[in-house]
Amino acid sequence: MAFDSPIHGRFTTAVEQGKTELVIDHNSQLVIARPARFTVDLLGGHNYVIGRIRVERIPSAYYEWFPIVYDETAQKIIYGSEDLIDQDE
Repeated sequence: MAFDSPIHGRFTTAVEQGKTELVIDHNSQLVIARPARFTVDLLGGHNYVIGRIRVERIPSAYYEWFPIVYDETAQKIIYGSEDLIDQDE
C-alpha cells in the first residue's frame, strides 16, 4: 500500500495484530537515503502514526530522514529512537 501527502496528511487502514513488515521511503532531491524496511509488532485496536524524523545536515540544502512508528493508543514510540539519528559521534 502506498501513501503520499506533501502536507502531513493522515492515512488510516485496518491491520492485523502481530508482526507487520513496513517499507517506508522518502522522495526528495534534498535527501540521501534508501527505503527503510523493518518489522513492528502491532496490537489489535491500537492506532499508529507512521512518520519520519528529519535531520538537517546543511540547512535548506541536505537532510537525512529516519522512520518512526508511534502507538497513539499507548502513547509511546514503538520503532525509532535518538540513537538512529546520533551519527555525529
